[in-house]
Amino acid sequence: MKTTVMALMAVAVLALVAAPAIADWNEGDPYKMHWPQMPNPVGWDVAFSTNLADDWGCTQSGPVTDIHFWISWKDDEEMTNQIGMISITIHADDRTGEYSKPGEFLWGQAFLPDQVTIRPYGTGDQGWFDPLEGVVIPNDHQLIYQVNITDIRNPFYQEEGKIYWLNLYIQDKDGWPLPVGWKTSKSDHFEDDAVFWAGNEYFELIDPRTQESLDLAFVITPEPATLMLITLGGTGLIFRRKKRK
Repeated sequence: MKTTVMALMAVAVLALVAAPAIADWNEGDPYKMHWPQMPNPVGWDVAFSTNLADDWGCTQSGPVTDIHFWISWKDDEEMTNQIGMISITIHADDRTGEYSKPGEFLWGQAFLPDQVTIRPYGTGDQGWFDPLEGVVIPNDHQLIYQVNITDIRNPFYQEEGKIYWLNLYIQDKDGWPLPVGWKTSKSDHFEDDAVFWAGNEYFELIDPRTQESLDLAFVITPEPATLMLITLGGTGLIFRRKKRK
């Protein structure tokens, strides 16, 4: 009995120690989408001068409480302290036109700076691309950042096997766009291209140099509570096995 109690205390301590790290996501960590769309360190940053969106395939039913995506700042002029709000909406998959795009609005929330963590992630020779304004600047910046939005309250519930669209917009404290872009992905292409909003409809994101399809870098991950239950469940199984001996 004493051994069991001590083991449970050890698990609790480990959980507390690991809690701060849950906010970040690293390659190889769990996910619940088709695959993580990792940032391309020599790709483009697509300007948040308008709403940007990309699709994902759900591989595990459950609440979407953790969303991670990658950004860079134009000219590497980091202005994180100027972020006023990050708006996230989730949409159904609309396949009624020539290409798929965000359809029916399913869920949305606006996140304030104190609900978001942003960490330096890496470097690479990246370009700046504003499809709305037609601006293309190769070799514009080097620094990459990871944005983590975790423990989302009243989250969207996704269903395994369905395709959804993640729609993002970042604005400053006065409601204007900031010189920040959503990184393109280096991962294998999934379904249709990412899209940008042009005032009355969505248009496909196409590489301005190669004319190839572009996806955006993000990952939907299991909620921390699920990871904790997996850990505790595994520990309980060990205890039960020990008891039988």
